Amino acid sequence: MKIYSSYFGNRILNHVAKDMRQLVDDGFTGVVHTFSENDLRFYRDSFIDIVKISRDAGLDVDLDPWGVGGVFGGEAFSAWIAENPDEMQISVNGTPKSLACLNSKKFREFISEWADAAHKTGADGLFWDEPHLYIPKKNDPDTSWTCACKTCKSLFSDKYGFDFPETRTDDVVQFHAWTLIDFLTDMLTLGKKAGFRNTVCLLPKEFAQNDPLEWSEIASLENVDVISTDPYWFIGSRDVNQFVKSYSGKIKELADKNGIDAQIWIQGFRVPSGKENEIATAIEIAVNEGINNLAIWGFNACSHMSYLKCDNPELVWETAVESFRNCKNQSE
Repeated sequence: MKIYSSYFGNRILNHVAKDMRQLVDDGFTGVVHTFSENDLRFYRDSFIDIVKISRDAGLDVDLDPWGVGGVFGGEAFSAWIAENPDEMQISVNGTPKSLACLNSKKFREFISEWADAAHKTGADGLFWDEPHLYIPKKNDPDTSWTCACKTCKSLFSDKYGFDFPETRTDDVVQFHAWTLIDFLTDMLTLGKKAGFRNTVCLLPKEFAQNDPLEWSEIASLENVDVISTDPYWFIGSRDVNQFVKSYSGKIKELADKNGIDAQIWIQGFRVPSGKENEIATAIEIAVNEGINNLAIWGFNACSHMSYLKCDNPELVWETAVESFRNCKNQSE
């Protein structure tokens, strides 16, 4: 059984070494290090040491383009967007959004630079974290969907033979799905050429309004090695049994159909007091659905980050570690 934890918020090497040893002692087999734009700019060479420390401890290492260009999951800000405003996603009402256009050649070149830097660290895999177009917020107008920039409008016209519509027609939805798939195809090719294992983590549909993706198309892409999702049930106060079971079964079915691995992420952040036992429930459900690649966000239940911290992070982590260990022992 594979068991991963995400790791972020620390780049001090002796502390990294201590934490990686803790992960191994706690029974983890891998770590997903976030490799943000800030890391790319200021810690590029430091990450060579961070990855070596992690691998020397006995951990498999994935790197996550955390918040890069605003199009991947994560709390990290994107300097690239601020420095390249002409490459932003544009809503159909003309409002710029703080995400890179996935059809931007300049942005794809930047991701290529990111992947090259990731390759030089010696990591084992890339974790393509929740790639997405702009996700409309609760009070956004109906015309806030993206992307309707000049590049996308031109590509649409070339592809369909008529002007980009002002409403979100079936053709627009199809075009946006093609955009995401084309972008991911390029990213996966970059990863595979560099010798990486490619993991694609898809955002549950409940969290991604207007998401045009058909998961079956992503899972069948040539260079996908692991298909993953993160059914974080405390977001929206969802039922852990139904939510985790549904997505674990779905991701397992897609993985089996395409001969790849299935991964489920367990919520280890913003866990309310008194609900810590649901961590063990979620892990057990995923394993019962046939998942043998599990991960938790994040290290020590995000106790170091007030925005994500659980009410009782020590108990959350203890519960997760014990449950992971029990499942791992049963699988051996």
